[in-house]
Amino acid sequence: MSTLTHGKWNVEKGTLVTPKARLAFASLHQTKPDFKGEAKFQATFLFDETEVDLELMKKVAIETLKSKNPKSSFDFDSLFRDGDEKEGLDGYAGMTYVSTKANPDFPPVVYDQKVRVVGPEEIPGVASGDFVLGILRPYAWTYLNKVGVSFGLVGVQLVEHGTRFAGGKVDVDDMLEQLPISMDEIDL
Repeated sequence: MSTLTHGKWNVEKGTLVTPKARLAFASLHQTKPDFKGEAKFQATFLFDETEVDLELMKKVAIETLKSKNPKSSFDFDSLFRDGDEKEGLDGYAGMTYVSTKANPDFPPVVYDQKVRVVGPEEIPGVASGDFVLGILRPYAWTYLNKVGVSFGLVGVQLVEHGTRFAGGKVDVDDMLEQLPISMDEIDL
């Protein structure tokens, strides 16, 4: 079983190494506000299920949930999301994605291919669009009578650099129409 295609579960440490994924919305070296406005480190992992097997990740999620709530069942569609729902976002079409976060007190560790720590000042570093292995910690939760499982972000390891995401598509003609003046009106 290859780590690149199946991942790896370390029971003693409680960490899961994901199969190879493409990194999106990566905020690995500094926090950004999440949807609640709380500062978090964040990363989304895009999986091509024609190339990788997510069964180990799903099994770990079930075991994590059952350890806290033995009689609970869980809808995996809320953890393993359909990338086709994110129409217009680079790289999401046809993919399965998992979003992760880490609290500011526990920043994720970023490694290169030789397992050296990569700092924020290193160029090209590790960023959205790169192919990585995620290092995650599953946890079960209960909120408003709902139960679930999420993956906390522990770190990432670069597999290979990919084409960086553009950050969304921009319609240039639409942007030009919104400018307050015409370029012809500017003296150069």
